[in-house]
Amino acid sequence: MRVNKSLKKYINKKNFQIKADQNFSEVINLCASTRSNHIGTWITKNMIDAYCKIHQTNIAHSIEVYEEGNLVGGLYGISIGKIFFGESMFHLKDNASKVAFYYLNKYLLKKNYDLIDCQFPNDHLLKLGAKVINSDEFITILNSNVIKDKTPKKWDFEE
Repeated sequence: MRVNKSLKKYINKKNFQIKADQNFSEVINLCASTRSNHIGTWITKNMIDAYCKIHQTNIAHSIEVYEEGNLVGGLYGISIGKIFFGESMFHLKDNASKVAFYYLNKYLLKKNYDLIDCQFPNDHLLKLGAKVINSDEFITILNSNVIKDKTPKKWDFEE
């Protein structure tokens, strides 16, 4: 992950409290509802219900960013083996989703994950250091990583 000066400033302020898996339902609902530049959302009620059930099995996870007790940013995705499949992120305060992504990266490095699948490249993710890989490389990574760490666990950390 590439951390620019403005993001470093937000991280160093330490105004945020970072949690994992404490408020999954609110994170996914905010991801669905905060798409101001889009009409509608691909995150439907049925998908929210399904992901919340998957979260109960410790396979779906959320990273949450709080400021003064209020949820201001976050992301969610699926963890299989040593790969995290990012689904969506949101922010109610500038840089809050980037802060969530920073702490996701930090956590996954500590846990020896090999890949974060961002699914679709966009300017935002590319600026953060995402790289596009071809399908053959992706399949090789999947084949060598999805069977690692077979017992899903709830993520628990606070920074």
